[in-house]
Amino acid sequence: MKTEYNNFDYSKIQGIHEVALRIDILKERLLHLSSGKQKKILEVGVGAGDVTLMLARQFEDVTCVDSSDENCRLVLQRLTDNDLRVVKFLQSRIEDAELAAAGYDHIVLLGVLEHLEDPVGALRHLEKYVCADGCIHIAVNLANSLHRWLGVDMGIISKIDELGESDIKLGHYRVYTLQLLRQHLKDAGLSITYERPFYLKPLPTSMMTSLPMEIHKGLFLLGERFPEFASYIYMESM
Repeated sequence: MKTEYNNFDYSKIQGIHEVALRIDILKERLLHLSSGKQKKILEVGVGAGDVTLMLARQFEDVTCVDSSDENCRLVLQRLTDNDLRVVKFLQSRIEDAELAAAGYDHIVLLGVLEHLEDPVGALRHLEKYVCADGCIHIAVNLANSLHRWLGVDMGIISKIDELGESDIKLGHYRVYTLQLLRQHLKDAGLSITYERPFYLKPLPTSMMTSLPMEIHKGLFLLGERFPEFASYIYMESM
């Protein structure tokens, strides 16, 4: 199964508001499920490191696996700058990583499945490392997002699940529909225990990053009110 990441410079997308809101959901759910106990965490794909920093502030046993040496070095430097030293890095493809035989309480894949040529194979592999009462946390962009419908009407893409220019730059293999994501989880032998669509995105990220957080929080709530047009879905499976 091919799980290499692209060469995108993730340092350019640190601290984006819509990503911060996605991380807030993960933090809320992790703390709820952990019930105040320290848990063993595995993060797959570190990206810009925003998720990693949150995990390192909340938990004492965090492992990150990413096939990009550059990404690992970028995130390690961010952790060092914030005096956070609890994270272990595995610079490896998912299927080759020396993961803990005892498993993990929570495995986190935020914005990762679209980067994998064989997401079902990766999920099957990771499922072996989930503790008995553990959980896999997943978030992906959704094809039904308003800004993708706008792209169709403007002739930029021919259908909502077509890879756009930004998808290609980011190394995406697909744009998920809710149905496709559910099918991939089912094919991997996983059951969905929680799902939450969120964030209404009328325009591409590049046109929205300068907007104040208050607007992004409002769009977050609108995505929950109109889930059929939400830009993201967060899921838990086991």
